[in-house]
Amino acid sequence: MITVEIDDARLSATVERLALTGLRESTLTEMTRTAQDLEGEISRQVVQRLTKRPRGGLARSWRTTIEVDRDDVRAVVASNLPYARIQDQGGTIYPVRARSLAIPVEGPGGPRPGQGPRLFGRPLEYRPARGGRGRLVEVRGTGARAREITRYILAPSVRIEGERYIDAAIAVIDPTGALADRVARDVRTAWEG
Repeated sequence: MITVEIDDARLSATVERLALTGLRESTLTEMTRTAQDLEGEISRQVVQRLTKRPRGGLARSWRTTIEVDRDDVRAVVASNLPYARIQDQGGTIYPVRARSLAIPVEGPGGPRPGQGPRLFGRPLEYRPARGGRGRLVEVRGTGARAREITRYILAPSVRIEGERYIDAAIAVIDPTGALADRVARDVRTAWEG
């Protein structure tokens, strides 16, 4: 799970400086609009940057919520998918219930996206390899004419480089780093208009 928050601390200071009351609704509206803009841009960045085998789950998983306390308003844009953080920031993946991770090898007749070795549908055989890595092969034919097709590479861990799609989305939504000032200006305009 990964969360991006937009806090209204600078916005609250602007509201206090203007000595205006009744801005809570305008504040909520502008923070919601800004958070929804960010949510949409994060989804676009995910699609652009993570297109190896796109299925769209991560792009569709982002949601905006507004959290209101007595003196605080926060817009939260979050994904509840467990791999959202590692796809953004990078890291190393280790197996949970097995000794190795099975990395699918693309090719005709190969594994479909998300299809592990147990769900492959045809028998697989283990072949050891150097360096502690092995492979799972499908054997086609018999005898001297048999041929092996590697379907999965086995690895003790896999390092994933982060795509930094959240940073890219923030750079699009807030290129000058003045997001709080923009929201405050929008609230002031909404109040005066």
